[in-house]
Amino acid sequence: MADPTSEDLAFVLELLPDDASEYNWNASKALERWAGTIYRTVREYWLDRTNDTAGYLDLTNDGLPASQLHAQAKAMLEYWDELIASTEAAEEAAEDDLLSNQGTTSRLIRRV
Repeated sequence: MADPTSEDLAFVLELLPDDASEYNWNASKALERWAGTIYRTVREYWLDRTNDTAGYLDLTNDGLPASQLHAQAKAMLEYWDELIASTEAAEEAAEDDLLSNQGTTSRLIRRV
């Protein structure tokens, strides 16, 4: 896994909520938690928030509803999981198209 550039880390911080620094998420933390891509690193933030807020569960009734903070962190974690999955699927499809077109190009060149 390649190390992130300073621009990568800056973009990670731009994608985090304004209060991320209150949870010790800065450039150093983003570098420490670098997960190979910007999106995966932002997901790491939301994984931290989900885990941190799990203790906020409201245990006052049988339904065990999550607090608003935990619910938001969990929703954002799901959002980044879906974004990563769709991005990776699109990249794989583009790579497959490129590979199939390279074969076409090679056949055309041989014909000329």
